[in-house]
Amino acid sequence: MPRPPAPARIEAIKAIRDHMRNHGPVEGPRRARLNFADVPAPTWHRWVRITRDEDKDLIAQAAEIVPRLDQPAPPLTEPDRISVRRAIDFYRELDAMVADAELLASHAIARSEDGTRLVRNPQLLATAHRMRATNLALAMKYSEMVWSVERIEQMHDAMALAVLQADRETGKRVLAAMKDVQTRWNPERNQS
Repeated sequence: MPRPPAPARIEAIKAIRDHMRNHGPVEGPRRARLNFADVPAPTWHRWVRITRDEDKDLIAQAAEIVPRLDQPAPPLTEPDRISVRRAIDFYRELDAMVADAELLASHAIARSEDGTRLVRNPQLLATAHRMRATNLALAMKYSEMVWSVERIEQMHDAMALAVLQADRETGKRVLAAMKDVQTRWNPERNQS
């Protein structure tokens, strides 16, 4: 049965992790070392290496458990693959709808010889304006959705950082809970 870790080791690893977060991977351990001058140098270097390795492992585990939204999962079935190939190009469709609204508006307006605009067909002009308003609403909804995805990605990164800042046992419990949530939300991806 292995010996339990010394209390100084646990405190040192927490200090190393905190200082690395605040001062970087090189300067952080140096600053943390000032509080643990009585620890032999080989032991200290081993503790720094252990801390770095644990953090790398946690990053890898978090990346496996929580998929990034900017990297969509591959389609699961042939119908999914077909629908991905037929996916709508939002900007191409929006450009086409804007062009149609402009064409409609141009037919609804006439120009006099002095260049002033005259309404030739008020109903057509009203329809063109409704089409423009619809296009603007679609563009706004799309930009809101993109903004939301970016915010979720930022939250994902912040959550991974928060897990890394916790001690090893807490990190393991958090990762297990995240894996459980991911399994419940996306059971098809986890069937092998």
